[in-house]
Amino acid sequence: MTICGAGWINDKSYGMWHADTRLEYASLKEIRSTEIDIFSYPVKHFGRFDRPSKFACVSVALALKDAALHYGPGNKLNIGLLGTNQVGAVPANADYFKDFVDCGRTLGRGNLFIYTLPSSPLAEVSIHFDLCGPLLYAANVADDMRDMMQTCSLLITDGQAERMLLVRYTEPGGFACLLDDELNSSISDLDTIKTIPHIAGLL
Repeated sequence: MTICGAGWINDKSYGMWHADTRLEYASLKEIRSTEIDIFSYPVKHFGRFDRPSKFACVSVALALKDAALHYGPGNKLNIGLLGTNQVGAVPANADYFKDFVDCGRTLGRGNLFIYTLPSSPLAEVSIHFDLCGPLLYAANVADDMRDMMQTCSLLITDGQAERMLLVRYTEPGGFACLLDDELNSSISDLDTIKTIPHIAGLL
């Protein structure tokens, strides 16, 4: 597998791997600003996303930018998604349950229900970036990127997608790698993916 581009975000900064950049930000609200050059066009309802969905969208946008890959409305990309984290949707389910208990059925925020599935951040990513490849979520308690990369490689060689995005989202941030199987690559790509969370300050 070849890493075409990678992006990451934590609770204080974000950056790209090939471009070797690191920029600080004050809050996730600032990410929405047109003054910050992350997204090619605004993300609809970004303010309503839960934090893992925001982290996933930002990291994917940075990975695509790092790979110099253009995306836009109506420009479908044959790219698949493989997402993973260590806690599933437990925090989102806890938030939804607490809100329901506190506010009841009538006043409870139905929007919180959307994120009670661990694959919901991937769905938000797929919608915004107009991806038409397969979408998969894998529980990865062991944090083993080797299995994730092998799965991405199998999906590409099987013709399910031209490229794959490997996305990890959890507190306090996330990272994404755009992977391609066209070129012969070595184990160094796996080693690189393992270093990204350390570079991003996610471990």
